Amino acid sequence: MSLNYHELTMNEPRDSPAKRKQHLVICTIMGVMFLHSGIMAGLFHPMSIEKGEFPGGEFTHKFLTRDYAASSGTQRAIEADLGIENTDKMGWDAPSDSADLLFSVFLDNDGSIPGGMTRYASGMITEDKEKKRMLLDTNSKAEEMTAKDYPKNVKYDVAILPKVNAVTVLHPTT
Repeated sequence: MSLNYHELTMNEPRDSPAKRKQHLVICTIMGVMFLHSGIMAGLFHPMSIEKGEFPGGEFTHKFLTRDYAASSGTQRAIEADLGIENTDKMGWDAPSDSADLLFSVFLDNDGSIPGGMTRYASGMITEDKEKKRMLLDTNSKAEEMTAKDYPKNVKYDVAILPKVNAVTVLHPTT
């Protein structure tokens, strides 16, 4: 979010009253926008942090070496393989139905590994054999794909994640 004041006033005399008034108005607008962004991000809302337990289970996943930001794209590819639609009746983007189904497990500290070389696994933990079969059936299609079809050309694998103590953080605006 930025507003360039200098381009708006380049034709004004150096110390004109109109320029000062315009500067005050623009600074007020920028301040209000900054405050609004902070409020919408949850600046004044407490986060709920609770001790819990990660249930573990069979993790059907794709193992990748990319930048961690690519994990959300990988999850969208997995949603497509599962047939999960993230659009409403009008065709607009809608919140994902996979919030408690898909997970990413990050294996490296991105501060000590060069960018684009961090390892992660994105997939689902479920006891639904039909969903697991849907994902594993796409492995035969992955062999036919080229490198430009990444991450769809990466095969699914199954691993067992252990049950462990965990902390749940819930942000009020998510």
